[in-house]
Formats: sequence, C-alpha cells, structure tokens
Amino acid sequence: MGTSQPGPVAERGVLYVATGDPYYLRDAAASIERLRAFEPGDAVALLTDLPEAAEVCRRLGVWMGQVKTPRCTQYPSRFVKTRLARYSPFATTLFLDCDIVPLRRWAGVFELAKEGSIGAVPDAHPLPFDPSDGSRDTPEQRATRRRVRAGDAQVNCGVLLWQRGPQVASAFDRWFRQWCRFGQRDQPAFMRAHVPWHPLPGAFNDQVQGDAEAAAARGAVFWHPWSRKEASGERVLRRPWRKVHWWHGPARRAWSLAPWAIGPVRWVGPG
Repeated sequence: MGTSQPGPVAERGVLYVATGDPYYLRDAAASIERLRAFEPGDAVALLTDLPEAAEVCRRLGVWMGQVKTPRCTQYPSRFVKTRLARYSPFATTLFLDCDIVPLRRWAGVFELAKEGSIGAVPDAHPLPFDPSDGSRDTPEQRATRRRVRAGDAQVNCGVLLWQRGPQVASAFDRWFRQWCRFGQRDQPAFMRAHVPWHPLPGAFNDQVQGDAEAAAARGAVFWHPWSRKEASGERVLRRPWRKVHWWHGPARRAWSLAPWAIGPVRWVGPG
C-alpha cells in the first residue's frame, strides 16, 4: 500500500465508514464484495478507527483512511459520518452505510449528484414528533420539533450522494454541530441543520421489510435493512465501554473543536 497525496484519489467513488466495533467492519467488507461484483471499476474507500481494517482493505483493494473517534460517545460512526464532506477523498461521493446490500448494477448514480445539494431517499418512517406514538419524548425530539415542521419528510442517511463544494461543506458542518448537541441520532440532526437535499430514486435505498430476494424482485439497487434490525435490538455493540455515554457539555464541545476533527485524513491506497 502507498500513501495518497492531498486531494481526491479519484473523481468519483464509494465511501464507507466502519468504526467502534469489528462487527461493522465485517458488514462493510461484505457490502464491498457485493458492490465490486456489479461495478468492479469504481474506486471504493473505507474510513475506520479499527486496526484490523488494514488487512481487510488490502484484501479488498480499497482505499483506507484512518480516523480518531471519541470514546465518550456510543456512536463513533455518526461522529465521522457528519464530517464526511471534509473526509471524503472523492470529488463526487456516494456514501453507503456498512449494512447496505448491493443487489444489481448501479451505473449512472453519480450523474444524479447536484451542485450544492445532497442526494438522498426519504426515510420509511416519519420524524417522531408526537410522544403519543409510543416513542419517548427526549430533549432531542423537543429540539427537533422546534426546528422542523411537522409533516416534513425525514431523510434516510444510509445512502448519500454529493459533489465537493463550499455549500455542501457548510451543510455538513451544520449537520455535525447539530449532531454534537445530543450525540445520538444522525437523521433528526440532519433535519435540524436544514441541509439542502434532493430526492434519489427509492431503488437506491430500499427500506422495505422483507429479505434481499424480495428487494431484488422490486428492482432495488441498494437494500437497507438496518432500521429493522436496530429497532428489534438484534445488534448490540460488543465493546462495553461504548455503552457508557459521556457526551455532554465541555466534553462534547472539546471533541467537536479538536484539531483532528476538522483536519484532513491521510489516505492509504491499494497497491
């Protein structure tokens, strides 16, 4: 592997994040293998804080960017995800959550990117504004109600598409600051930040319950089962210290302003 020079490693590419627990690295590796089966020519990169990722990236032939994540948050991937405009090595980036299941060829998705706007698919669930729906009325929900109109579509942040530019960089900065307020959910923070976004075809983030075969029959390009598994509690972090949530006041502000939080990632490339 060689070390990349500053600037994009390719004009366009697919970006994954796997942090905090090897479980996510295994998910990302499986997704990348399926992705490469359909579109072997496009560049792929992985942002990670896991030391075992180096061998995985070597085996898969993908770019690796090593990042630091704060151990005072139980959601290190969201800490990275909300900064991706600064971290991405590509001029045009397609971000995929590590649990995304590619089901068919996806040539042409990069042409759906628009300057100054982030491409995404609406979430299958509305924002939980009303505690009567069974959700807990948290400080984050109350803050979201104050900034987002009831009835607005929630954006699913499992698949995002953008072109590098000052407007998108500013939007990600606002997203990051909103996420840092609570250190919890990325999608309500996206909405509170009033990020400019445009809809992608639903096939690029199919969230319908079922299985991969059913999603493929529907014409899905990327199937996204995460929300169902998260809701049912099937996945838990395997490192106990990640469950200790210390993400408030001075700690949150210190991490959000730390020099490495806004600095470039030094990318290590295949070959």
